[in-house]
Amino acid sequence: MAPPLNDYKALSDKDLRYLESQTIPVPEYRHYFIDHPQLYYAKTRSYPRVFDIELWPEIEVDKAFMKGFTAPHLADGVVTILYNYDPDILKKFLEWDHPGKMFEFDRKEDDGTGMTIQLKGHTVTCGWYRDRRKRDWNFQVKFRINSLGNWRPLSGLSEMGLAHTSGEIDDLGLEFLRAAFYEKMWIEADDAKIVVSAGGKVC
Repeated sequence: MAPPLNDYKALSDKDLRYLESQTIPVPEYRHYFIDHPQLYYAKTRSYPRVFDIELWPEIEVDKAFMKGFTAPHLADGVVTILYNYDPDILKKFLEWDHPGKMFEFDRKEDDGTGMTIQLKGHTVTCGWYRDRRKRDWNFQVKFRINSLGNWRPLSGLSEMGLAHTSGEIDDLGLEFLRAAFYEKMWIEADDAKIVVSAGGKVC
């Protein structure tokens, strides 16, 4: 994982200038986000921000917010899901730095289907699977986190086929976010259990 964005010692002067150039003033939207010491709420949409999930119905119909630099992004969905499951699990995700090992949030249904968020190296994979052991996905989106904490689209797959452009992958990321928020995928159910593991060990 990239160094925390507030760890200024880990960044060069050039990197700091870049981060400052990416900051956008959005004080009117401040109440949409939850404070987290390792995240900046006012960055462009390729940086993760934790939404106040109670305000999601209000956020989703805010036309000004839902487009351009402030629009929700897969990164927002991932950190919001993990935060609502357990803030300590989000902290582990943000600090995970073991390139050859995987951090995984897995919500599995009794019928073997499920939803997963995986981090291995600097690649985040999210989606729904029909059979996890066979790697049989019906929806998948991958992003790569660069050294400055930017999430960049890599690939996407849905029942409509492969995503071919960054824009299409971004759209799939937003689709994942919306579905996960609607279904409250951070909550277990009678027929769905959540297991979080880091390097093969259950957290």
